[in-house]
Amino acid sequence: MTGKEAGLTLMELLIALAVAAILTSVAYPSYQAAVGKVRITDSQRRLQESITAAMRYALRTRRHVVMCPSLDGSSCVGGSDWSSGWISFVDLDRDRERSPEEPLVGSPAKPAERIRVTSNTGRPRIAFRANGTNPGSNATFTICDPGSRAAAAALIIANSGQLRRSSSGTNLRCEQTH
Repeated sequence: MTGKEAGLTLMELLIALAVAAILTSVAYPSYQAAVGKVRITDSQRRLQESITAAMRYALRTRRHVVMCPSLDGSSCVGGSDWSSGWISFVDLDRDRERSPEEPLVGSPAKPAERIRVTSNTGRPRIAFRANGTNPGSNATFTICDPGSRAAAAALIIANSGQLRRSSSGTNLRCEQTH
């Protein structure tokens, strides 16, 4: 054989592999945080759309409407974890529990995959009066991705029905599931 052989030496290949590993280890957490932020924003939008639809339905029909966390898309569950989804229904008997004769308002909804949604303690259900307002204290929903470094976000609903979005500047924490 004459001349220089074409190809890579083992040392060149190892150096290239080490550089690729370093770049991947630096870029992956940022990528994961970006994906988490997109999921959080999408889930915040889904929840806001459901709240707005329930409030508008209460106003339009002059009926009481309740939103609550749901595991099966047809009944309410207790607690403040909305991560499995939620429903809205016309509360004909005003007991804040869905009976079979009480119609759903819209379709059951849920957050994006791996997203955790919790309401503040004491607000396991959001009830809208016939005038669109909701009794009780303001309700705050914290929306986060426990598997990423993405900042949590919040959706706050005032008694008047007014919605406000909030982001990481409010010192929100992502609670882990038990």
